[in-house]
Amino acid sequence: MPANLKATEAITLQACLLTLARSNGSVEAELAGQIQGISHKLEQGESQAIEELYSLLQNNADLANLYGKFRTGLQVQYGERERAKSAVAVNTDPLNLLDIALPILQGPNFRTNAQHLVTSRQWKQKVKQAPSDLQAFAKTLEKTVTNLDPAKVTILRKLDQEIFSVDDLAYLLEVSIERTQEFVQALWNEGYLRPISDNPFIQLWQSFKGAPPLTAPPNITEELALTTKGYFYLHPGKLFQNRTAKK
Repeated sequence: MPANLKATEAITLQACLLTLARSNGSVEAELAGQIQGISHKLEQGESQAIEELYSLLQNNADLANLYGKFRTGLQVQYGERERAKSAVAVNTDPLNLLDIALPILQGPNFRTNAQHLVTSRQWKQKVKQAPSDLQAFAKTLEKTVTNLDPAKVTILRKLDQEIFSVDDLAYLLEVSIERTQEFVQALWNEGYLRPISDNPFIQLWQSFKGAPPLTAPPNITEELALTTKGYFYLHPGKLFQNRTAKK
């Protein structure tokens, strides 16, 4: 990647990264492989890599829609028009855009990659030392990977009330089985919910640690419950109360 990026190039790359961070692992394998190839081009400094990444996302309707929303938000946030003539350094600061882009683009689950990045030990310290523009983007990225889609929050709220199967949830949400399976698979792989097991030890383990990742959509008869992560996502105040009680 060049030592400096125009503001428009930086915002394009940032919007692409936010789009993939929100993708919930639903990117097709072929497209994910192409995106991983882009990461190698970025690392090697090929100037057209950002435009190629943008073009790949535009070929997927869902990703293109997400990209448009993030791009608009970034333009408002950073004032792209006023800064179009400026350059954004990417190789000289403790945290630069390349440091953020490459770990996310390694695939195949871009959202998980972004989550690992923003929860790593050195992340907060590097963000503190980064330029103000990059700090703002880092905070946006953190929100993107921690905030859940409203439909997913609805699923968690339903499971907070009682156990439901995938089929039950599709009926309650009034969406297709396929869409519900996509939501459930993402929540499962991110550790917010788990399957019901007849083995009490597995039940306890998966309540705290989550279930092994799903590589295929869950069975429609699979019965589900919240993990502790899912529960405290809905009830963060109770987590605070528990911590206070221990002091």
